This record gives sequence, C-alpha cells and structure tokens, in this order.
Amino acid sequence: MNTIEVDFDVFKQLTVRRETESVSYNDVIRELLGLGQGNISAAKEATSPSPSDWIAKGVIFPAGTEFRAAYKGQVRAGHVEDGKLVVDGQYYDSPSAAARAITGNYVNGWRFWDCRFPGKSTWQRIENLRIMLSEVSNNIRDKLHHPFCDMVIDQNSKPVDDAVWPEFQKHDQIRTMVNDNVLGSAED
Repeated sequence: MNTIEVDFDVFKQLTVRRETESVSYNDVIRELLGLGQGNISAAKEATSPSPSDWIAKGVIFPAGTEFRAAYKGQVRAGHVEDGKLVVDGQYYDSPSAAARAITGNYVNGWRFWDCRFPGKSTWQRIENLRIMLSEVSNNIRDKLHHPFCDMVIDQNSKPVDDAVWPEFQKHDQIRTMVNDNVLGSAED
C-alpha cells in the first residue's frame, strides 16, 4: 500500500466528503480526480474486518486468534470463530462473559484473558490492546482539537466536533492503526 502525506486542512476536507464509513479516503480522492470507482484495493481489504473476526470494544481479533487464561491452577483456552469468542464450545460476545462462565463470578475479562494473534508467537493481555486503542483515539481527538479546527468546515456551518469527530471516531481506521501497531510490534 502506498502512503501519501496530506496537511490537516486536506484531511478535514476529505473526511467531510466521506458520506458513510464505507466510503474510504481513497474513494473520495478517486471521485475528486474523476477516476470513477476502482476495484476494492488491497489496502481496503487488509483494513476491513472479515465477518469471521471478533470486534470487542473496537479491538479487532482476527478469526483464529487464540485466548488463554489461568484460573485455579488450570489454563483455560478459547479462540475466535464466526465473529465470537469460543470457550468450551460456547460462543461469547464479550471477554467478561466468557470469563464469568469459567469463574462463576463477575470478572473483568479484559484483565482475565491473554491472546495470541494468528501467525504470532507472543501472548499479550487483551487489556493492553484496549488501552492502546484508547490512546490512539485520544491522540486523534487531540489533533481534531487543533486551534485551527474552530473554523467552520462545511456548508451546514457545523463545527469540526459535530461534523467530523463522530464519523471519524467510528471509522475502522482507528482500529486498524491499533491492530497494525499490535500485530506488527511482536518479535517473531
């Protein structure tokens, strides 16, 4: 995937022109350049979660991600399948629900489980992934609160916070940045 640098004003304008989350920045630029719709790029395919991936609190766990937790001297295991965390044949929507099924108590599943992404050799606490996502989100939010962001950026006179942040906050790019950082950071 090729990368280009744009200044903040260009980024704002590209963001405003994205009608929905499914419209990528590449789609906006193609439209502006009159190139029409191209094939789905490899970059979009790489950043889009598969239906088999599990997304919990914005963190993407690719299908095949392994989970483990030590409880009462035993190691309990799980994995991601069909968009859920599977433990002992049961499907769970949250790490805490899976942890509760094991312990019989309310447990913070983000602190209970470690995971290992497909193709990686290192395990990591899933709480750290959520912390990293929060830090990236806060960093992006801070950039959107740049002094020049108080100006009006669209025809409807919506300030940046109302026009850009809600859409950007939900955008898969944040999750992708975190996952790229996490998946690319392990020494294998």
